[in-house]
Amino acid sequence: MMMPSPPLDQPARGRSTRRLFLRQAGGAGLALLAAQPRGIGQSLPAAQPTGTSPAPVVDPPATTRATTKSSGAVSKSIVADLINPMIISQYKIHEPALADMIRIGVCLATGQDSSATAWRSLLRPEDVVGIKFDEVGQEELGTTEVFAGQLIQSLETAGVERKRIVLIDVPNLLVKKLGTQPRRFGWRTAETPLGNDKERLAAVLDQVTAIVNVPFLKTHNLCGISGCLLNASIPFVRRQTLYLRDGGAPHIADIISLAEILPKLRLHIVNGLRGVFDKGPEARPEGMWPHTGVLVSKDPVAADQMSVDIINERRLQAKLRPIGDFLGRVAHIRAAAERGLGTDDQDYITRIRPS
Repeated sequence: MMMPSPPLDQPARGRSTRRLFLRQAGGAGLALLAAQPRGIGQSLPAAQPTGTSPAPVVDPPATTRATTKSSGAVSKSIVADLINPMIISQYKIHEPALADMIRIGVCLATGQDSSATAWRSLLRPEDVVGIKFDEVGQEELGTTEVFAGQLIQSLETAGVERKRIVLIDVPNLLVKKLGTQPRRFGWRTAETPLGNDKERLAAVLDQVTAIVNVPFLKTHNLCGISGCLLNASIPFVRRQTLYLRDGGAPHIADIISLAEILPKLRLHIVNGLRGVFDKGPEARPEGMWPHTGVLVSKDPVAADQMSVDIINERRLQAKLRPIGDFLGRVAHIRAAAERGLGTDDQDYITRIRPS
């Protein structure tokens, strides 16, 4: 019999794996970096001074391994894994704590000591920055608006003006509220070669020169998970369902490898404040849980592999079968690793958390 899911804004309880224990320990470290309380009903210690990054803690190897060595990997891919159990209270998100979480994650993922220098290491002064959100489940998860606001403020520390930011796949009302550049809708007239076929790409790809990818942490009924790779590929092609067959492999890797997309991808930030561990990509109350964390990486494959691990921890607690095969492999993530788009091998992933 399936274990009942916890209430939406209470952390999951039950038998912890070693990796879950480490993740919870990381959350305690992040809580020490959060801002002073502003009406969330629980005291948080003072934040680290703005513009500085904490000393990272590198975790020991994970208890489960993914697959084989990544293609041509020379150095390890960094995934910053941050969690703060106190970031959600009474269905509200503690915005100063989220601001710190984004700042610290961006610094750890880039090896820089401030958010300003971190963004400048990723972006050119002339870039038009597209922030690509996942529109499926936005209303139910209720975290996109606050996440967009804090991420824009983080970009502003590096001098990126709102008129050079394009929010992709968010409501028009949010664009007007935040004062960003309206996105270009529709599809290119010319077709782009894709695999053995041709496809029309989203017109917004001609508008932006850089992309910050912000997927949700959630399952997908056809592709295993809806993460960094899927969020930065499928929504940019017109015939989307065509490329979801066979678990998205190798179609998702084909799309994300396009010259119109891959060079523009600068950073991936997985919004795991609330996640979906079952029946995704839609967000249903019985399949949601408050993970209260984010993942930040320049490697979308590594971030997706870690997302699989996190989701499977929650599925284990709910007595559900894990996503992927017995080695934790998901077809489209494996195909992207084989294409050289990143690594899904734990030996080539360094997971770091704030001290």
